Amino acid sequence: DLFTSDPDALLKALHHFHYRKHEIVIFHVMADEELTFDFNGHVHFDNLEGPEKLALDVNSIRASYLEQVNAFLKKVGDGVRRMGADYVPVNTKVPFEKTLVEYLSRRRGGR
Repeated sequence: DLFTSDPDALLKALHHFHYRKHEIVIFHVMADEELTFDFNGHVHFDNLEGPEKLALDVNSIRASYLEQVNAFLKKVGDGVRRMGADYVPVNTKVPFEKTLVEYLSRRRGGR
């Protein structure tokens, strides 16, 4: 999911592959819920990577959440593209085959 508190460190790690002349294609897979934050009221979230649980009034944090997610996506996408790599956002709501066919069609037609 590429999420990190330090996107600059992530880009630096990817730059290593660029430096060594690897072809880089990033398929950034995110759930539609992560991208839209389409929740209402008080919601309980479980941390799938740890024991933490959060109970939040999502209506009060939606705008801030979306702003931060979009800023992160822009920073990572711009940084990856500056390396000459391909950055492909993938929404789990869209069938992967469709995303892959669209990506390969774009790539065949030129960047």
